[in-house]
Amino acid sequence: MKVAFIAVNYNNYLISLNNVFNIMSLKGDVERDIVIVDNASNDEDYNALKEGWPNLSNAILIRSEKNLGYFGGLNLGLKAINTNEYDYIIIANNDVIYKYDFLQVLEKAVYEDQCLVIAPELITIEGHYQNPQRVSKPSKLRRLGYALRFSNYYISILMELIYGTFIRKRIKQVNRIHEKRNIFQLTGACMILTPEFFKRCGYLDSSVFMWGEEMLLAHQVEIAQGVITYDPSLYVLHMESASVMKMSSKKSYAIKKASYKIYKDYYK
Repeated sequence: MKVAFIAVNYNNYLISLNNVFNIMSLKGDVERDIVIVDNASNDEDYNALKEGWPNLSNAILIRSEKNLGYFGGLNLGLKAINTNEYDYIIIANNDVIYKYDFLQVLEKAVYEDQCLVIAPELITIEGHYQNPQRVSKPSKLRRLGYALRFSNYYISILMELIYGTFIRKRIKQVNRIHEKRNIFQLTGACMILTPEFFKRCGYLDSSVFMWGEEMLLAHQVEIAQGVITYDPSLYVLHMESASVMKMSSKKSYAIKKASYKIYKDYYK
């Protein structure tokens, strides 16, 4: 089996280097290539990344002169390799840690021909399970909630407070899925693309700069008549939002709202 790992760095070189060495340490006689795309970090961060970069033929560091956003940066990495050469291509945040047997489990896994994307078991350091993000398309009531949330910043803050305090934890506990199954939408921190994805979809839809990429991916898979498969046997730890933790809530809301305007019709 041959796989590629692609991630994006933005002013957090230590996290990216940790990601690279974690991938290198994974067990299994699996050929692996690693691509990190620096998304126009400052010179100090990029130079530190270069200094710590391993001198290996299968580790590729690319620098973009412009911040292309999450999927835009990942696409730059995808274009740097021949996607036809790989059994799987893992695209992810740089702030994830793969379990030591990740590649061994993936090598033994079997998926249906229609599977374009695999969603691993994604767990935060607080123990929250992030996949599946959505098993099925949102109802009309849920879509109305999204529209309300993105109508006003302060309404969004209130809704998130209520949801985070009273609803999210209970939903995760009651509705957690333990078996492999097809889902509508995953969490975009880690995604495994099969060869069939590239045959049917080409590159990632990078219409949004950041946030909302999961909906674009779900739409790509849907119109290609493929499926996203959740596989809880593939364990990934997510450190969560390492590249955006310093962003103000108003700025992040503005980016999310701009993304919502692009993908909102895909829910219908």
